[in-house]
Amino acid sequence: MTVDRARLRQAPAARMHDRARSSILLKQLVIFYAAIAALLLALFSRDYLPAQMLWDDGTLQEIIHTGRAGFGTKYGATAILYVWLGLGNSPVLVSIVAVGMLLVSVLLALKVAGPFGRTWPATALASGTLVLGGIYLGMYTKEFFVVPLVALFIASRGRWWQEAIWIGACLLYAAHVREYWFLVAALYVAFRIGTSRVRSFGWFVAGWVVLLGMVVVAMNVFLGQAATYFRFSTNDKLWTDRETILQDPIVSSLIPAQWLNLILVVLLLLFPVILLLAGSALHVVSALAIATMWTFVLRSVHTYFNGRVAREIQFERALSLLLAFLTVQSLFEPDYGSYLRHLIPLMPLAIIVIGVAARPRQTK
Repeated sequence: MTVDRARLRQAPAARMHDRARSSILLKQLVIFYAAIAALLLALFSRDYLPAQMLWDDGTLQEIIHTGRAGFGTKYGATAILYVWLGLGNSPVLVSIVAVGMLLVSVLLALKVAGPFGRTWPATALASGTLVLGGIYLGMYTKEFFVVPLVALFIASRGRWWQEAIWIGACLLYAAHVREYWFLVAALYVAFRIGTSRVRSFGWFVAGWVVLLGMVVVAMNVFLGQAATYFRFSTNDKLWTDRETILQDPIVSSLIPAQWLNLILVVLLLLFPVILLLAGSALHVVSALAIATMWTFVLRSVHTYFNGRVAREIQFERALSLLLAFLTVQSLFEPDYGSYLRHLIPLMPLAIIVIGVAARPRQTK
């Protein structure tokens, strides 16, 4: 009788344990199927993406196969990297490797996120990242090399020598592939210092706004160019979707106006109203995905800085890189299509920011 009663008491706990295991298994299956979908989307991306989204792919393949424009350009250096990796003549293998690396990055982020990594919101964000990666990264593109850069960042734990190695890798990528990563690396260090000292959300936002102003002044004084010069010069050169081009809301060359424009462009990157109003299904889905991700990130930042909690290095590192990249994109990004393609490799960092802010921590 005593044994039977003990079994009856244990039965609800056993059922709860089984339900928890089933829920975790179901989430893992969702991510697995999302990875399969991403791979299929990557393999056939050239069949359904608009021509302007395939410009990098076509340019890199042409350089690889014909040597057009030589190997003295950034595209030439990128082409050499593909050849050195044995991927120069295998678009299919490029798609497989790109999705595989992104999956590794997502799984690392889910692990760092702790309990949140086993929730449905985390599963949705991870699956969405994989599917978007399959659409936009499964071809020859400079962002192919950002994916392992972010995976290396997540795998490290923020020790000074690990940070030094990662920043060195950033500088190599900037020197040979995409120059604005010099600025990403510099702003990452600035945000790391700032987030380690700020203890309220209001001061955090104020510091970010001041930093944007400092960037505007630096570009005008040291480069002799307006803050959005590089974005406008890119818009003039590239064939792109005119409906999603990022323009300055205020037409003025005055430094205060440039500062305000930069703040407004950051807001438009966080909440892409222009993209939402563009009309097409892809634009609407992309706008909602971007806005949802950033809404949860900002909510987590508010929780972290106003929650009177102890410091979390992984949170501050992931947030610093996300914001450094977003700040640079406000200066260089020509349109929303490019913005989304460039953002996707860093989306696993959002999982870390949201997850670390949500888990219980000791008070200060």
